[in-house]
Amino acid sequence: MNTGRRLISTVRIVATALLLAPLLALFPGAGRPDPRGPAVPALVRAQTRPLYLPLAALAAHWPLPAATLATAPATPSPDSPTPSATATEEPRSTTAATATASATPPSGSASPTPAAARAWPDSRRGIPVFNDQLPGLGNLTEPQIRFAVSHYVGTQKLTRPDADRLRALNPGFLILHYRLGMGLGYRIADGDCQPTGDWLQIVDGARWVREWPPEDLVKPSWFFPYGGQERVFFCPNGWYLMNLDDPGYRDWWMGEVLRQLADNDDDGLFADSLSVPNFFGGGVWRPRLPDVDAAFESDWARRIEDGLTALKARMGSRYALLPNAGNWVNGRDPVRYAAADGVMVEGFASWGPGRLYDPADWRLQMNRILTLTSQGRILIAQSYPDAADVEHRMFTVASYLLVKGRRSYINQEFSMAPEWWPEYELPVGAYLAEPPTSVDQLLDPALGVYRRDYEGAMVLVNPGPDTRRVKLDAPRWNLKPTGGGLVPADGRTPGYLTGPVVRELTLAPGQGAVLTAPPTPVP
Repeated sequence: MNTGRRLISTVRIVATALLLAPLLALFPGAGRPDPRGPAVPALVRAQTRPLYLPLAALAAHWPLPAATLATAPATPSPDSPTPSATATEEPRSTTAATATASATPPSGSASPTPAAARAWPDSRRGIPVFNDQLPGLGNLTEPQIRFAVSHYVGTQKLTRPDADRLRALNPGFLILHYRLGMGLGYRIADGDCQPTGDWLQIVDGARWVREWPPEDLVKPSWFFPYGGQERVFFCPNGWYLMNLDDPGYRDWWMGEVLRQLADNDDDGLFADSLSVPNFFGGGVWRPRLPDVDAAFESDWARRIEDGLTALKARMGSRYALLPNAGNWVNGRDPVRYAAADGVMVEGFASWGPGRLYDPADWRLQMNRILTLTSQGRILIAQSYPDAADVEHRMFTVASYLLVKGRRSYINQEFSMAPEWWPEYELPVGAYLAEPPTSVDQLLDPALGVYRRDYEGAMVLVNPGPDTRRVKLDAPRWNLKPTGGGLVPADGRTPGYLTGPVVRELTLAPGQGAVLTAPPTPVP
């Protein structure tokens, strides 16, 4: 089981152009046609990417032709820092942006009236993608911007001008506001966990601003004390652990969040890093927290659940509340996020590149997810496999298809620049039955692997520990991705699907397959 230890190195602000060159080299198929020509019939290679709109539009136009996209005014994006990248042992979303910061606006200003709620699109059909974050739109070409709004359900951490520009193209595009769920961002730690680096920043309307409030607002009771110290500091990402039970802190923080949600015209709150604190590892805190302490963990689980209940009561139905549950494979974890509208599971289906979960941990994660998706709650399944490891990526997508419900979205994250993977276009259609409450209900005893059926596909997953030889009752197309990666400046879709028609296949531990209807006639 994971103790939640994360060793994160914060990368300073890097120009997007510098990121693109080395990353493009990883994906030789991106941005140019494959010299070998199409490997599969046009119906697969040209599988239409859906435009995600409110549910009513989806029902009438699936998929919606790209020609129906409006033309957004090419207004420049406001200057904004690039949120800090992280290299993690247990992946989690980046904590906040770092840059020379402006002061946080005064608290207590009147909140504008929020716009009407946008619908989270029905995800029963296809493989909808929620992109973790995009750079400021000033760093993207117009074709890349149009690609983003026509291929992603939504994203997070965008200023209001950038949000308005995207919604001029797609009025239903979803944007989440980013805040720490149990922390208050301060400064990046230098040396031996000394908070003397750059200030952490968040989006506030049209600007990125310093997250830390003016000192005259900060109260000692806001902070969670431990080990004789008045404050507990999270060294890897530069934030303080807050006292979620303190009425003063809770009122100030919730007021700020609600004001920012309305100012930004966001669709919900992404509450990052909201897990029992010592599950990150006791040694990453100053003072050190206990590595294992049942009473401490139970108390913090209660604090998290109570805080979510209070926050959701303030937010109402206008905004979605989505905490980051981390990888959710710690067997000691009692948090169930009962008041939230859903969760992000970060580290979905695996620890990271080349590091699969033990089958028991995979089952635990899938079962916890099914408690949400079987109720129609929101899931963002975010993973970080090796971009070049096609089998790992297919295992991730197949695991997602196994447990997804009516509002479930996936993201395989490798870069803050727009990216796309051909496996997102597998022609699966809609699932035939709602997700069960236990993944064991999907175990096919005849095949020895987990199975879920779709209109156009049979999904198979083998988390291990044994290799399975699967014989099919009819020939199926075993499509897999070629290429993919960063979306080029001209906005063309990188990569394509190719594969043989099979009557049997071998699935090693940590492999999945999405077997679609074969071409006619069968070769």
